[in-house]
Amino acid sequence: MSQSEKDEILFEFTRLGQTVRVCAVDTATGLEVVTIVPAHTSKDIAMRQARSKLRWRLQVKGAT
Repeated sequence: MSQSEKDEILFEFTRLGQTVRVCAVDTATGLEVVTIVPAHTSKDIAMRQARSKLRWRLQVKGAT
């Protein structure tokens, strides 16, 4: 498996009133994290926040 396939992340955006639920899933492990951002947040920033949380969770999971 190549590095790019290993690092693939899927994103799902769900509008919830004045907020957006951003779900990020690591395709290699199936690990999923969710973050909530204000609805006016740009898609790039929302994805960056979810990606950062997912990477942090993968590090924590690897340490245990």
